[in-house]
Amino acid sequence: MVAAMTRACLLLFSSAAAMFSQPWRPEVFGYAGGLRAAGDEGWLGSGLLWGGDVIVPLSRRFGVGIYVGTARTRRSLGGNDFRLRRTFGGSSLLGRWGNDRTYFFAGGGVGFEYSSAVSTAGNFLPGVRPPGAEEVSPGVFRFRSSETKPSLAGRAGVVHAIRGSLLLRFDLLWSQQFARPSIGGRVGIGYRF
Repeated sequence: MVAAMTRACLLLFSSAAAMFSQPWRPEVFGYAGGLRAAGDEGWLGSGLLWGGDVIVPLSRRFGVGIYVGTARTRRSLGGNDFRLRRTFGGSSLLGRWGNDRTYFFAGGGVGFEYSSAVSTAGNFLPGVRPPGAEEVSPGVFRFRSSETKPSLAGRAGVVHAIRGSLLLRFDLLWSQQFARPSIGGRVGIGYRF
């Protein structure tokens, strides 16, 4: 009975050690995915998201992720066209669970979002010219705006070592700059040094 209990305890501790042994080397990723962008006016459209990411381990369970990415969205509504390019970046503290081959991560941090928007609107009365707009045809005007603001960001996902140092990553992300968060999903290919 004592021998069986000893074996069970050794098996439990060795499994726990393997489960919580994280990679202790930096990882670099390139990714692509989709983003549903939000702003003060609500949802601003969906589009392609791409960028890069570096994860530097602080300990076996924690790492710092530094990321930069950009997305382009487009939305048309009632003859008005809205195009947005959003570039974001920042850093986040990531908790990691798993082993050297496959691990899960989740975390968040602070960053920035730079938004550059172009909207085209029609249906203006003849002779009315909105301030700051350029006329593209009679009664149709184009508005340009850009701004940089701080944001809160979070992400969660899984990393799997395909072969050696080659990695595959799936994750979900959100970035909170306005009342509604911009949300997205991405797939990345990476390398562990």
